[in-house]
Amino acid sequence: MIATLRARRRHTLLRRVAEHLVRQAATKLHTEEVTCAHVSALAFGRYRLNVEKDEAVDYLAAALIAGGHSIDHLQVVDDQSQL
Repeated sequence: MIATLRARRRHTLLRRVAEHLVRQAATKLHTEEVTCAHVSALAFGRYRLNVEKDEAVDYLAAALIAGGHSIDHLQVVDDQSQL
């Protein structure tokens, strides 16, 4: 039961992080500039959560879609961030 509560809290916090980044970028009309690295960094900075790249991409994609934005750029941006 405790593990379920922790997983639910982690999920909620990661959703908040991704949605915050997307909202912030959308006000500047640059949602394609938000990367999974931003999600990982903000999650660690705010909540001390270590987030793997795949998990960060999933939360970022969900936040973009929920906000009505395209996710076509995600793979391209991720590939560039590894350079």
